[in-house]
Amino acid sequence: MFLSTKPLRGSQAASAEGRVVDRFRRLSMWLILVSALVALVMTVAFRVRVDPTGTYALEWLIAALLLASRMWWDGSDHQRMADACGTVGTVALGGMACGAIAMLELRLGFPLADVALRKADLALGIDGVAIVDRLERTG
Repeated sequence: MFLSTKPLRGSQAASAEGRVVDRFRRLSMWLILVSALVALVMTVAFRVRVDPTGTYALEWLIAALLLASRMWWDGSDHQRMADACGTVGTVALGGMACGAIAMLELRLGFPLADVALRKADLALGIDGVAIVDRLERTG
């Protein structure tokens, strides 16, 4: 499929926008699925004991948000609520999967501070240590 340089009008524009949004939604879901699978494989490979005690409230909240999003999706009256619930649920799932990967990577023995990344951050004008120090002081 080639991108057209001709401007879209009316329903064509809405249809093209809808296709882009759907493609982005699908890609986001695939990325979350892949990150969850990577976390699962790392958990099994490193033989990490998982204790999900205390996470049930968050899990139910995410499930409720995603369910509400799906239920309201077809109704035109609740389109924005469906988008908001779906976005929050998706971000929470992605955050949990990436957090699990970050914690499991500690088992690989990489240094906690990377000199090359620190130099790259400083070249961009970002001082991560100063930011963390400031956040720590503000409480």
